[in-house]
Amino acid sequence: MKPSSQLAKSSGAAPLERADRLRLLRSRGLSLIELVGAIAIMAILAAAMVPSLIRSLDQGVLTKETSDLQACADALTRSIQRNRIVPASSTTTPSQDWANVIAAELGVEVSAIINNTRGIPRKFIIDPAFNIGVNTFGPPYVQGMSGSYVTNTASTLPPIVVMPPYNPRMILISSIGKNLPSLSTFPATNDFNAIWNAANNTVPSGPAWSSWGGRGEDLVIRRINLSSLFVHLLLFNYPSTAPAGAYSLDRLTPRFVPNTDLGTNIYIIKNSLLGLYDKNGTTLTSEQIINQDSTFVYDNGVWRNSIFNVATPAGQDAASIANMFLASKWNPNATSGTKQSDVVVAAMNYLAAYDDYANNGQTAAKKTIALQKQGLMMTKVKNLVAGLVQGQCQ
Repeated sequence: MKPSSQLAKSSGAAPLERADRLRLLRSRGLSLIELVGAIAIMAILAAAMVPSLIRSLDQGVLTKETSDLQACADALTRSIQRNRIVPASSTTTPSQDWANVIAAELGVEVSAIINNTRGIPRKFIIDPAFNIGVNTFGPPYVQGMSGSYVTNTASTLPPIVVMPPYNPRMILISSIGKNLPSLSTFPATNDFNAIWNAANNTVPSGPAWSSWGGRGEDLVIRRINLSSLFVHLLLFNYPSTAPAGAYSLDRLTPRFVPNTDLGTNIYIIKNSLLGLYDKNGTTLTSEQIINQDSTFVYDNGVWRNSIFNVATPAGQDAASIANMFLASKWNPNATSGTKQSDVVVAAMNYLAAYDDYANNGQTAAKKTIALQKQGLMMTKVKNLVAGLVQGQCQ
């Protein structure tokens, strides 16, 4: 047996060892209460930080989507100018489908155009009032020799005002949150205008959006106005009784300019290639890229960019005066959208009628026609200056 002193030492050692173990455990970790408290603090911090982190991530995606839609819009306008095709949505012809057109221009997969980086489908919508072509509802539109001939009336009798493509507006819209509501390619006019006019970070008005439930700040809307892509082309024969000249667009089969008051009066896509041919329609006399409103006259067998080419005694020729008039600012308040080119057309028609009256038999019938043309010319002049306000011309 051990001595009693050893037993005492032995029996007293156990409590000391247990205390040491407890101190050791406490020094190495947290108590249950402390652990629960730490977790609670972490949860509070997470609740405060996660929304901020999500917003930061959303902002990054939003910035990229804004940049992507701008790139898509730029690619669309470039393609229209180069290929002379205004696409629509979901067509069976790839060259006339918006997503295929943009994808080809940017050199990416079509899926990258249809969906954004979060896999949410984008929408492409067109103003239902977009009118392009030969008085027809527009896109898809493929430019041909007829160009775009949209008039203010269905009648073929004067006065006829040939207008540029009407309401050539399109929208690319995307969401980085909820999927977009169902939107028709050609929505109702009010629905299209609601999206076009929607302020940034707001949900457009209209039935399609009333039950959407998404956030306005998640929307990216890219508005595309194609007005600047079209230029006015006027071609005439002078005098109207002389053999007609011919023209072509982008080297298509030549067509003769009609011997009518309107001649060839169309809108074409900027940078189109105009070819001018002789009276036989076979000999090409000139080719040029049209990037602004232009007028050409087949004057007694010779193509000119103005019918006036004789210097005045004062030294300034009538061609310069006419060109300055055509290049001057336009009155946006003009009646029926009348422009300087409309006045020039009416003046040329009057001069042709007067020339016919003066040189080919001064009959009462020819005089009546000349007076009618003169009246139409003065009407155009009055329409051009109607509602003129200083500083508002453009």
